[in-house]
Amino acid sequence: MTTGEAGRLATTRPQMSSDSADYGTACREVDWYAVAVFAESLLTRFDRLPTPGTPSWSALSDRDPVKLAAVISVARFWAFDASCRQDAEIQASHAVSAAADWGAISRYLRDEADFYRRALYLKRIPRHDR
Repeated sequence: MTTGEAGRLATTRPQMSSDSADYGTACREVDWYAVAVFAESLLTRFDRLPTPGTPSWSALSDRDPVKLAAVISVARFWAFDASCRQDAEIQASHAVSAAADWGAISRYLRDEADFYRRALYLKRIPRHDR
């Protein structure tokens, strides 16, 4: 693949049919197991695959099914990594949510801002200067 071909592929967006999902607003949860099962069904006929990006992979023709299969094989690991990161983000958000009464903090800050908006004669000292 030449540099021009690579650039054209990178900037070309596939056309979606009218009955396809809107991938920009669809759920972004990654089901790594579904990806692994799908990839496995495609990869069963290959004994060994080069690692994508290596010289042996790059030397393959762009039409060689081994080249595409190598990329699909790596997609399994990306999906697993993405799924693990999503799980960690969920756990972290739950921990942050449970760390304080965020509703009470919001109400306090709103009430404080309202107070100082009404009492213009009071000089407010910014929190970071206290």
